[in-house]
This record gives sequence, structure tokens and C-alpha cells, in this order.
Amino acid sequence: MIIREVEISNFRSIKHQVINNIDNILVLIGKNNSGKSALLQAINAFWGNYSIDEDDFYKNKNIITNEMEIKICFSIDDNFYKEIIYNEKLGIKFFVGTKTVYNKNKGKFGNKTFEEIEQILDNKNYDKISDYYNECLNDFLKIKNLQFTIKMKYIKSDKSPKYYNIADEEIKSFTSLLPGISFIDDDRNFLEEENCQKKSKSGDIFNNLILNIEKQSIMSKLSEIYEKNIKDLTVNDLKILLQNKVQNDISNIENKITAIFNENYNDNLKIKYESDIDLSKSINISTKIYNELIENNIKVSNVGSGIRSIYILSLLQAYNDVFKEKGNIFLIEEPELYLHPELQIKMSEILYEISKTNQVIYTTHTTMMTNNINVSDIRKVKYENSTSESKYELTTIDEIIRELGYSTKDILNVDFVFLLEGKQDVDRLKLIIEKFYNVDKNRINFVSCNSCSNLKTFATLKFLECTTWKENFAIIRDMDSKREELLIREMIEKCKEHSIDEDVIKDKLLITKYNSMEGYFCNIDMIKRISGKSDKELKSSILQCLDDNKIKILQDIKNKNSNDILRYNEIEDILYNTRSNNFSELYEEIRKFVRGHNIYNSLELRKIENYDNIYINNSQEDIFKDILEFLDKQRFFNGKRKKE
Repeated sequence: MIIREVEISNFRSIKHQVINNIDNILVLIGKNNSGKSALLQAINAFWGNYSIDEDDFYKNKNIITNEMEIKICFSIDDNFYKEIIYNEKLGIKFFVGTKTVYNKNKGKFGNKTFEEIEQILDNKNYDKISDYYNECLNDFLKIKNLQFTIKMKYIKSDKSPKYYNIADEEIKSFTSLLPGISFIDDDRNFLEEENCQKKSKSGDIFNNLILNIEKQSIMSKLSEIYEKNIKDLTVNDLKILLQNKVQNDISNIENKITAIFNENYNDNLKIKYESDIDLSKSINISTKIYNELIENNIKVSNVGSGIRSIYILSLLQAYNDVFKEKGNIFLIEEPELYLHPELQIKMSEILYEISKTNQVIYTTHTTMMTNNINVSDIRKVKYENSTSESKYELTTIDEIIRELGYSTKDILNVDFVFLLEGKQDVDRLKLIIEKFYNVDKNRINFVSCNSCSNLKTFATLKFLECTTWKENFAIIRDMDSKREELLIREMIEKCKEHSIDEDVIKDKLLITKYNSMEGYFCNIDMIKRISGKSDKELKSSILQCLDDNKIKILQDIKNKNSNDILRYNEIEDILYNTRSNNFSELYEEIRKFVRGHNIYNSLELRKIENYDNIYINNSQEDIFKDILEFLDKQRFFNGKRKKE
């Protein structure tokens, strides 16, 4: 069962709002005091976990309200009927097993007497009358298309709220049908968690994994341990054995949560759960944090806010690992509160995983908590001063980015973004940056786009435009035998096509001097030093490369420059005249127009172990002059050039 729609009237800053199309996860964003928490608290009040008082009624300078409504539409599946049929308050006995209901619906049972019905119930042969039960439940809750709506109405003069179905018929006891709910506020009130109370996540874990021990199971274990009849066991025997059982299970949970806790918070701390068994009442468990250094147990409520938040994170992780039952609801105010950015990311991932089997609704102020979320699962909350009310609205990527202040640093955890054409371009640029700049390249994101004219490039640019792109990105594009001005013009036209501001492109776009980035690593003098080959050997290899690839090279150039015959003829002339004696001069031209990998292959540079590293370590600035001058203009690199 999950919440599909919430309609609220006159609760806190909400005069009237409908939040619909809610899925397994819902994220609320907005400025402080916009009313994000009001929705969470309204849902919590609907469950009866929050005591409404006069201050919770909507009011402004012109309006004073005395009546509030919280209406929730629930979505169920077919398993709902099977699960609820055994419910003590609204199960099959509620609808069928009373004389009043029997007399009212006598015809529904055919010729069966009430005694026969009672026998069916006693034997739990519910399948014989389950259809009738489903019909009764549908009528009671007004279930249609596996959905039903319940309205909670609260009047100031009343002592407690009343609940109604969609037909305005008052209903009672229905709250027992609702899934478990956990509300974690931004105060991180740990009294419930510390004492593992029923409505806490600690309580959920222990009640379901430790304390929910069936009597038959207990008795079976007792008979195995004690070689005496069960009837001969004393109350003290039971207490001792139950204590051992509980403590053993506690240890397992302690170890699991402690391991997770220490993974999140690397320190000498352990989670400890202390049990107190009173068979006349119940089993009480309290949570402590054990400090090995001082050998002392500390109450969870007495540790710092950061550690408490890490404990919540660890508890949710454990919950996700061990408690797989569907249908629970988590309401959390700012789950990222007091957590380091890396743990914020982990919290986001855990809540996303939990949402696959449970429903999660939370507020946030950070981008970290929206990384896995669809736009349709986010609502923007804004407060209108003129009417003193909160509005909950569907939003867009642009609005989310503006509201949360997305930046490349927030999303990518970097300070600068490069867009390049290939993976090898990325590897070589990293070497250049490491050689000539005092910057942390781990703070740079290198995006390999395969082509700087494809959709990925402009999708990335669109994202950067909405963040911090004007200061923190650059494009390095291969010349590809085209003129620089032509390539720049193409990029600008593509930007216009995708509604991207083109004004800054020229400052952020470098067209490489050579056909490709590999060309920078093919300086003839450097090749001779590294390979040990003579001028004659190198010239022979390069001319062979041209002969082998001439047709392909010329055709490629022609295709890409079909409207520039003069340029094509110029390049063709250079290639056909490479056998002149002025080889060094022609080689520099060849590097500009021949693909770098062809030269690499012809000179067998790939066969030289660590060639690129050796090349960069022995190179001078002038080899990469245009790249370095371009980088110097970027704010991130400005003033960080290493001194030779």
C-alpha cells in the first residue's frame, strides 16, 4: 500500500493543496520556511502520530479556521486482501464473525447458519467466504480499481479527529490497515530510536527480527534446551532462556549495524543494544554507543548531531538489508543533515533502494539527494506572502537547478569539465596538464564525446549552461582537416539549434593545431630521440604512410570540404609533393592534415613502451604552445602553470 494523493485543507501554511501522482518516492524542494515539512507532518498526523493543536490550523490576518481536513488516496494490490484478512480489528471476523453483521447480510451466506460460519472462522477456512469478505471491505473503504480514499477531519472543539470514507460515512479502526510509518524530523529526536519504541526504525527491526517470536517456536527451543516437560518450566526458566535468545539475536544485529556504522564513520565506536525482559509486560531494548577508548556506553541522544545522523544512515542501511517487507512509509526531513557530502550521496542511494519496496517522502536542500530521482517525483514548494500559504507544484529541470543551486562541483564532484573527442585525447590531455600545471586532475572531469558535434556534446553543454559552465568548462576539438573558422561557425550554429548561448563558445573552444591530439605527440625531433631512428628511416616510414592512406586521406578531406575546392587542391598538392627534399617543412604540414593514428602506426610508436609518458616528460612548452595558451585563459588554470 502506498500513498497516491494527498489533499490538505487548513493545516499550518497549507490553505488547500492537492499533491497527486505520487509514486514510491517523493522529494520536496524549496526555500526555508516554504512549507515542505507541513506535508510530512500532515501525513504523520493522519496516522495519529502527531497531536494537532490550535497552532496547526491555517491562519492569516484575514482568516481564522476552525476545521481542517487531510484526505489521502491509497493504492493497493491484490495481496492487500490476503494480508488484511487476519487483521484483528478489520479482518474477516469484523465483517463476518458477528451476529449483527450476519443478520444484516444473511442472504449472502446461502443456507449456512451462524454456527456454521463460526466454525469456518475457527478453522480459518477463509477461502470459503473470502469473496464475501472482499466485498464487505470494498464497501467499507469504498475501494475501486484497487484504490480508496480516507478523509481525516478535525474540528477545534473535538477532542480527536474523525475519519470518513469517500461517501462521508464515518469509519473506525481502519488505521490498523495502514502500513508502518517512520517520521524522522530535522531535530533528530532520538528518544524513540534510543528506546527502540514501536514506531521507531529500531523498534521495527527488533520487533520484526528479534522480538516477534512465536510461542510455538519458543516452546520448541525450550524443550530442546531443557530436558524436562514444557509444563514443568518455571517463569524464571522462561526468562533466562528468552534473555539468551534475545541477546543472541541482539548481538547479530549489533555486529551488522556496527559494521555499517564504522564504514560510514571510521572511529572506535560500537552500537550496543541493552535488553530488559519483564514477562509480565514486554521486552525493552535501549540503544547505546560504546566508545572503546574510554570503555563507556553513551546514550544515542547524548552524542553529537553528526553521529546521530550517521546512526540513522546506518540504521536505514541495515533496515534495507534485513527488513524486506513491503509497504512501510518513511517521512524524513533533510536526510542529508549533518552528513559529509560522500555520506549524503550514500544516504541518497540507500533511500532510493528502500523506495523500491517501501515509500519514501523527504525534504532536501541539496543536489546530492536528487541524483537518482525523476523530475516527476520532485515537487517545488513555495510560500506566497500575500496569502500566507504554501504551494506544491510540479517542476522542471531548470527550476530544480535554480532552486538547489546545482553546480558542476555538486553533481560531478569536480571543479572543471573538459569535453574532448576521444578517450586517447583524454589520456594525453591529462599528461599535458600533469606536466605543466599545479592542479589536482582528480578535480577535473574529462568527458569523451567521440565527436564534438554529436548530441552528447550539446546535452552536456546544456547541462553546463544551467550550472557553472561560463567559468568551469572547455571544449578541445580536433581540426579534422577543416579550417578553424569553419569549425567555430559549425559549433555556434549547433548551439543555436539547441537553444544554448553561443556568446562564450569562442572563449571556451580550442580547435587543435593538428588533425588530432595525437599530432602533438609526433614531433619529429622528439620521435628521433625516443625511437633512435634516423631521418632516412623516419622519412621512409612517413612517405609509406602517405602512400598507403593517400586515397582515403584525400577522399576524407574532399567529403568534409566539398565546398572548398581551393583548400582541397592545396592539401592534395602538399601530399603529392612529399618526396621533395624539404621533408621537415612538409612534415609539419602533413601533421596538420593526416590523422595522428596513421602517423603513429607508420612510425610504430605504439610499440614503444610508455611512449606518451616518455614524450611528455622530455617535451618543452613550445610543442603544446596553443593548448597551454588556451588553458592559461581558463580561470581554473590561470596562474597555475609550473615554472620550467
